[in-house]
Amino acid sequence: MTFWGECWMATDKAAYEAHLMNPADQSGSCIGHDGSNYASCAEGHGHCMGGESSEYAYSFPSAAPPAIDGGFGNWSEWTQCSASCGDSFQERERSCNNPVPKNGGADCPEEELTETRKCDVPACPVDGKWTEFSKFGECSASCGGGSQKRTRSCTNPAPAHGGKECEGSDEDEQECGTDPCPVNGKWGSWSGYGSCNKKCGTGSQTRTRSCNNPSPKYNGASCSGSSQQSRNCNTHSCYSGYMEFKTCEGSSRNVDCGSGKVIKLQDYFWGRTSKSYCRSGVDWFWSTSCRGGHGRIANRCHNRQSCKLEANNSWMNDDPCWGTPKYAWVKYRCYQSPY
Repeated sequence: MTFWGECWMATDKAAYEAHLMNPADQSGSCIGHDGSNYASCAEGHGHCMGGESSEYAYSFPSAAPPAIDGGFGNWSEWTQCSASCGDSFQERERSCNNPVPKNGGADCPEEELTETRKCDVPACPVDGKWTEFSKFGECSASCGGGSQKRTRSCTNPAPAHGGKECEGSDEDEQECGTDPCPVNGKWGSWSGYGSCNKKCGTGSQTRTRSCNNPSPKYNGASCSGSSQQSRNCNTHSCYSGYMEFKTCEGSSRNVDCGSGKVIKLQDYFWGRTSKSYCRSGVDWFWSTSCRGGHGRIANRCHNRQSCKLEANNSWMNDDPCWGTPKYAWVKYRCYQSPY
């Protein structure tokens, strides 16, 4: 039998009893009143034996109480599930009180004091949510006003287990291609032909049209072709056919081409070139090669609307063949100015 020496203890009875509770903590040391713990009795501490207000303990190992390890008590009831749907759990717990650990006995493992299990509940409803809109697609028209769309889907997440569908439309639309389209020009109707630029001798007359049906706009193409068209007009000659006359000496002749026309002499003379005309008396001495009077005839008739030709030497201011009966011969045509 081992005897633990007599030691002085502080007046703190709780510390004293705790000291004696576990034999492993027992020693031949004292708890000093000066604050030092377990000072050795062998050190000759002055107050180790019989100090004032001291208690004396005589302790033997065989007298120490046995260590009692803790044991689990009964489980509690399961708690209510943490949620009515989806991931839901419930717990139960127990205490380390059967028995409570004593005299340095081991505590129950803490991780075994509680238990968790998953509840058998339905999945929670999942309300649908829209994804982000896609990029806008191609415009339906390059000009004149079109539209383009973008889409989204109710998959972020998709509705499940009775959850709500997404609200709103899965499409979004906007205007595009709003610039006006080019308008190519087209010809309008031809106008009537204008007046002829000549009265005779082949003139021309013109008609026009405009590129206004519609007019080109917004960089549209102009009309192809000409805006004018011409054709011949008054193609008849400005000259009449040739006319001629002979006026015997002593007679006269009026020549009149009419308004807007003038006499154009082709050939003419005062005299005689044949015995067949204007015969008078014996003709054996008549000259048939006399042609005169050109100056007076031209001066009085050429380029005039009308003239009166008198077949006598005085009017002609000429006698190309004296003694020969004469006549005036004129070949002409009437001329109308084209303008």
